[in-house]
Amino acid sequence: MFLQKMLRRSMILPLFAAILPLVSPITANAADADVLARIPASGTFSCNICDFSGADLTAHPNIKNGQFFDGNFEGANLAGMDLSGIELIRSNFKYTKLKKTNFSGAEISDSSFEEADLEYAQFTGAKLVSVFFDNTNLHASNFDNATLERIEWSKADLGLANFSGAKLAGSDFTKVDLARTNFTGADMSNANLAEVNMTKAILVRANLTGANLKEANLSQVNLEGANLTKAMVRLANMIGVRFGGANFTDAKFGGADIQPIDTGTPLYCRTETRDGEMKSGPLCQ
Repeated sequence: MFLQKMLRRSMILPLFAAILPLVSPITANAADADVLARIPASGTFSCNICDFSGADLTAHPNIKNGQFFDGNFEGANLAGMDLSGIELIRSNFKYTKLKKTNFSGAEISDSSFEEADLEYAQFTGAKLVSVFFDNTNLHASNFDNATLERIEWSKADLGLANFSGAKLAGSDFTKVDLARTNFTGADMSNANLAEVNMTKAILVRANLTGANLKEANLSQVNLEGANLTKAMVRLANMIGVRFGGANFTDAKFGGADIQPIDTGTPLYCRTETRDGEMKSGPLCQ
């Protein structure tokens, strides 16, 4: 499917110059002043195979809503820019300055933000597919209602990030800092959260069906109304957790340190307790 998708894209790329005359498509093979000079003062700018490495693009706000294929933005400065609605395919943002940059509604695929600074960046309603955030600073970034598929988060800083309402099914958060992160109403079904630090994270009404939370640090986490059906939570730290109204159907909590601070009752149904015993409540079906 991925190869077919790439083939379709390769077939339609040559058509952009013909069907989008108003967006000023430019092709360049090396970073130079000529490319920057050809960015129009108004309208929408798009570019194929452009090299903006090390460039300061903050004076060119009209790349918003543009299309960029195979673009190289490595080490460039786009901090604080409004890039909402932009389309980025096979783009390189390694080491790029993107603090407080707005990617709301953007479509980003097959791209890398490795070691970039995206602190306070906005991805509201954006769609990201096959994007790499290795060692990326995403502290306090906002992904509310974003769709995120096949994302690599290895060693990224997501502390205080907001994923409320985001689609994160199947995500792998191995070795990621998720302390104080907000996942209210997020779809995290089948996500890998094993050994992850989620201290004081908010998971209210989150869908954690089939998620792996083994040995995770869930201290002071709010799980009220969350769905943990078939979740693996063995050996997790759950000191100070809130889970009133949560669904623990077929979940496994063997060896977990559970010390809740609320009086709310979750749904127990064929639930493995921390002592390895099975527990079902009166509402179990």
